[in-house]
Amino acid sequence: MANTQTSSSDHHIRTVSVTDESVDLPALHAHVLQRNARVELVNGSPDSACVLISKCELQGLERALEILAGTDDVRAMCAELARIIVRSGEPTPSFLGAIPSPASSRLGRR
Repeated sequence: MANTQTSSSDHHIRTVSVTDESVDLPALHAHVLQRNARVELVNGSPDSACVLISKCELQGLERALEILAGTDDVRAMCAELARIIVRSGEPTPSFLGAIPSPASSRLGRR
């Protein structure tokens, strides 16, 4: 793969420019799947980066977030963030309002 870099902090991450015409997309796909790797795709600046990961890794990350979101600690943290945002005068993101408080979630348990 031309124009790729391997991060010194994690040898499973490669950086590839999307403007590099010599990039072999099937080879990147195989690299991600075979090595459980990540490929950072950039287009001029690091702020424009996207990361290519396997579907299996994405599903694992999503499942981990679902598990964490169901804990009282995360609900309490979200409630505290919502209170801070309300005090700041900024609009509260909709996902913070949808999370029940730890006390209300315990009431429904048996």
